[in-house]
Amino acid sequence: MVTNAEDDIWFCEDTDHAPSIPRQTIITLQTSSFVTWWKGLDILAKADGAEDFKALMPSALEALAKRAREVAGGRVALDRLIIAKRVSREAGGYRQRNDQADALGRLKRAGCAVHPGEMVRFVLTTGGAVPAELLSGDETYDAERYLDLLARAGESLFCFAGIGRDEILAKWKV
Repeated sequence: MVTNAEDDIWFCEDTDHAPSIPRQTIITLQTSSFVTWWKGLDILAKADGAEDFKALMPSALEALAKRAREVAGGRVALDRLIIAKRVSREAGGYRQRNDQADALGRLKRAGCAVHPGEMVRFVLTTGGAVPAELLSGDETYDAERYLDLLARAGESLFCFAGIGRDEILAKWKV
């Protein structure tokens, strides 16, 4: 988990560390198991009721769009995009191919074992999920996947107002 106080967004499933991040609002995404910490949520935390929340939505959406532009422009360091997930199976034990299984397979081939209950940390690259421990720094992250994660975060916040992932992605024009 990346916990640099200067950062505006982190991707992490390990909620045990949430209390150590001051003044952050935690949003559990409905469409994935990720938790996103986004400093821009402080904008919405100032709302005193539904009307205030609605009035602050444009500012919050712009803060999210700013992050999206950085992701789309390739301007985000790989260590800021690390995703951490708790594994439920050994490498090779997953029936369906997913990012977790991809990262576990790469770790196993490198001679590293991650056991059920432990965390696997990876970055979504154009070549698949690369474990954080195996990053060379020359990888290119998969901007589309990260944009989708940001859009899902926005959707979980603004779905009550009829703003969904597709609408958010269309507004970003990235």
